[in-house]
Amino acid sequence: MLHPVPSRATVVTVAVLLLAYFTAFRYAEPTPIALAIGLPLLAIGVLIRFVTNSVLKKNQEVSREGLYAFCRHPMYVGSITLAVAIAILMNHPLGLLLIGAVITIATWRLRKEEKFLVANLPGYAEYRREVPVFPTPGSVWRAFRSGRYRQPVSLRQCFLNGEV
Repeated sequence: MLHPVPSRATVVTVAVLLLAYFTAFRYAEPTPIALAIGLPLLAIGVLIRFVTNSVLKKNQEVSREGLYAFCRHPMYVGSITLAVAIAILMNHPLGLLLIGAVITIATWRLRKEEKFLVANLPGYAEYRREVPVFPTPGSVWRAFRSGRYRQPVSLRQCFLNGEV
């Protein structure tokens, strides 16, 4: 099983993101409407990451079922959804910086991940030609038409992926 070693840049990025989240909460001014929109969106982001991890077999095989039928990187969709939810919950302009940071970091990591997966995971180049990075109406339609959007949820697989 292949495991890419996190680079120093990745470790620094995670540290900066954690610092940004905790600093942002210092300035949060949640309102009832922000809570009404942000909390369900937060739950959706967590759910996306959980469901994604229940099918993924990291660096072992190409996952094509579940959310991976809609797009190649649903975990990043979940992370971006979480950042948007937190920004809404904060109800402060600093939340926009948080969204920008998450999207910037996700884009940077996506490029590195794509190179690694094309070079090391058999079948990934073909999957890359068939499925977009993020979901589109066409990819959602194809996933529903093919039935690949269905997947069993496996808490065990989440633990194996180290994501719980």
